[in-house]
Amino acid sequence: MKKKLIFLTVVSLLLSSFCAQNVMGFAEETDGDLVAPTLDVCPVDASEVYVGMPASEFLSATEGNNTLVRFGAYYFYVADETTDVVVKMNSDYTTVEHIERYAHNVVSVEEFSKISNGLTLYEVVDIIGLPYGSVTFGMLTLNFASSDGKALMVYFESDSNMVVTGTRVVDYQADTEPSTEPSTEPPTEPGVEDENTPPDAPSYNFNSYDDINNVFAHPDSEEGVALNSEKNLYGKQYSDFVNAMMSDATITVPKLNNDVVALRNIDGFSNVTLFVEELYNLPWIWYHCQSGSDDNLSISITDLSVLDDFEISETDKFSDVVRKISPSAPNVDNYMNISGYEKISETDIRLADRTVSALIYELEDEDRIMVGFMYDTFYVRLRGHFTTFNEEFFAAFSLGKYSETSMMESTAVFDGEPIYIPTEPSTEPPTEPSTEPSTEPSTESPTNNTQDDAKGRGCGSSVSIGFVGLASALAAGYVFLKKKK
Repeated sequence: MKKKLIFLTVVSLLLSSFCAQNVMGFAEETDGDLVAPTLDVCPVDASEVYVGMPASEFLSATEGNNTLVRFGAYYFYVADETTDVVVKMNSDYTTVEHIERYAHNVVSVEEFSKISNGLTLYEVVDIIGLPYGSVTFGMLTLNFASSDGKALMVYFESDSNMVVTGTRVVDYQADTEPSTEPSTEPPTEPGVEDENTPPDAPSYNFNSYDDINNVFAHPDSEEGVALNSEKNLYGKQYSDFVNAMMSDATITVPKLNNDVVALRNIDGFSNVTLFVEELYNLPWIWYHCQSGSDDNLSISITDLSVLDDFEISETDKFSDVVRKISPSAPNVDNYMNISGYEKISETDIRLADRTVSALIYELEDEDRIMVGFMYDTFYVRLRGHFTTFNEEFFAAFSLGKYSETSMMESTAVFDGEPIYIPTEPSTEPPTEPSTEPSTEPSTESPTNNTQDDAKGRGCGSSVSIGFVGLASALAAGYVFLKKKK
């Protein structure tokens, strides 16, 4: 009996190792070029997935396939060595509504020229293969990689009309935010890491506040040692960010009435993500939350104290802070020249313990808005349905050390009038989970001139609380959001 158990355990470990390989992208570099790998995934029988299939069954059927990428209602994955699959869920994300299957495809950069405005998402996939993730926040984009180290960022019109409105060829580089024009000059603005920072810096996913907090509260734990040992690989800013939390032995968290903001707890998705590099090439923590009926509330923070020689005066408005970080980032004085932004306005917002200057970002054809402000040295960014953000919500909102909170998730409901109502909004709050980076994540700006490419949940090595080894993560090359078990 004991021998049988040992045998089964070994078989299980071998299968787990086999399924853990991420191979939709590039396996290795040859003479500086990224090359397509030998496909080696846990196959998913394409016939197993059918129209009308419950979402829970679909997630079970694709479990273990690390090529799975989610973008709104769409899922993309390699079913076997010859088949790429696109699955679209219905409007309430409960059942499979549509399925398209294609020959597995990794193209050269020359094929990108075939993508033009007006093509549908399905037509794009048919021509250049599956995307590796949605890598912006607030903009409707997908990134597609070529076999020679380039990526095509494709802009789409809206969630309900997935047709191409623009494209941009960029160098394949994970974990950065896009600029409106490709730059041939090295970045020089604050927030840019040194040239030795690896382009495929990982992100770390956690299921709870406790999970991520324990890494910093217990640096001698297996996870803490792993994170500490890797921090210097990704530049001084990330290292300083980690060191600060290690020193405090706790993390900074969003609170409502001293309770932590409730996490979304949606099956298949992580609740907290630590990004080595994200908006402005800075490290960020993203909390994927819910408040009231909005289960797609994201709250992300970064500490600007990691920037050398970066000063904020008491008289600075939040628009001034954004301008100091990146002069061409979307702001009150330039949004009208930037595609995708309906309006950006500045206002003062009363929080639980202070009044802050804030920017409110209204995106074209969206009912979700973004609110950004400073809280001590933390740059805070919230994104959710506009009805979530009312005076009562903000009057209860603050940041604090996790060790000093109640550690209970807030159950408060705030029913006041929204502080901002977008142009011709829908009356139905969305129930779509964030991709962020997952995915879904990505924060603000397709115009940030301090960065060369786009980043978000799904770009860069995604490492769960199990801390997949750095070597295997980097070997994957170009990586996707892993579906959380």
